[in-house]
Amino acid sequence: MELRHLRHVAAVIELGNVSKAAVMLAISQPALTRSIQLLEEMLGAPLIERLPRGVVPTPAGEALYRHAKLILSETKRARESVTAIKIGVRGNLRIGIASMFAERIIDRAIVDFAAKHERVGIVVTEGYFEDLLPWLQEGKLDMVFCNLPGIAVPDGLLVEPVLDVRAVMVSNTAHPLARKATVTRAELSEARWVTVNQHHMKEYLDHFFAVQGLHLQRPLIQTNSLPLIRSLLALDTFVSMLPEVLIEADLKARKLKRLKIPGGEIRRQAGIIRRAKSAASPADEASLKNFILILGNICA
Repeated sequence: MELRHLRHVAAVIELGNVSKAAVMLAISQPALTRSIQLLEEMLGAPLIERLPRGVVPTPAGEALYRHAKLILSETKRARESVTAIKIGVRGNLRIGIASMFAERIIDRAIVDFAAKHERVGIVVTEGYFEDLLPWLQEGKLDMVFCNLPGIAVPDGLLVEPVLDVRAVMVSNTAHPLARKATVTRAELSEARWVTVNQHHMKEYLDHFFAVQGLHLQRPLIQTNSLPLIRSLLALDTFVSMLPEVLIEADLKARKLKRLKIPGGEIRRQAGIIRRAKSAASPADEASLKNFILILGNICA
């Protein structure tokens, strides 16, 4: 089995079409078909099933695909590591972060880490948990920092909680609700809301209002950009629900005010998810451990 065989089968499975995969790989369709057939003969199992509208992986093909993605990713990283050494860089750290944590936490961790590891490169990918987790499994990321899911993570991954997150309801200080000693759910149901674009937030708000037979009177504005949410709160009469740790400076500076309402908060844990086994170099593994230590100290 050669790397090209893994590239070929991965492309066919990802695109679901042999012709499209051949174009992407810049080889002829007959050559790609022969490559897949040869790999199937080597392994003694069919890897793809041909359907009228394309191809789908067999159970054996799905299993091989998961390994192929990791092998190809580590091969690419090996080349990058050698190139980095040639130019004097001592490793690279690849971090995935949930969008809401780009400010106030990860930025401080990067500053501290970079000051102590001047020859280590850092690549930060911001995205949704649903996207970051497969990239971690495939070896494209060394770790993910995010709100921890309420479900078990796949085998082969380690979860390390490092931060208790409390999300609270806020507005700017000029908002009419900010002047009230206590805010009712009925008043909040009539407000204009801007929230993080995550399922758990919509689910929480639906339940929050439904217990009193209420619902939001206006459609949500949803985004995973913390700067945009803060800007909208500053510019107009919006209400939002945000982690206190991310808006601590705005609360102290009286740019935002926490709305006083019983039960108006969510408590969750944020933390690190990484692979239990890694093919990273000792230098890269040491960099990862040091970054995790710095991140833990910041969140403590």
